[in-house]
Amino acid sequence: MFLRAGASGGYATVLLPALVVHGVGNGLSFPSLNIAAVGALPDDRQGLASGLITSGVQVGAGIGVAVLAAVMAVPVSPLDGYRAAFLTAGVFSLVGVFIAYLGLRARAEPPATAPASTRA
Repeated sequence: MFLRAGASGGYATVLLPALVVHGVGNGLSFPSLNIAAVGALPDDRQGLASGLITSGVQVGAGIGVAVLAAVMAVPVSPLDGYRAAFLTAGVFSLVGVFIAYLGLRARAEPPATAPASTRA
């Protein structure tokens, strides 16, 4: 949605809807991430796991800002730089969705059980 920003775009029609969708997405994804990360752990390990997840998110955000700032500096026009950075962020998000899908799909498969003839 941020790709719609241009020299003549207004805040209320271009940026505000994108910021609202971004905020709702963050509000829904971060609690889900933490629940998925610590839900299967014993109570005495959940604090450590939550701290590790939060640290990983913060390090990833710092690296993401650095990469997107470098991408934004490449084009000649500042507007083209913003568009390139937003497009790059979108591509990274789609790659993350794909990786998460593969990881969740592999975890959701039931473990193999022994054949009925060998069960006691």
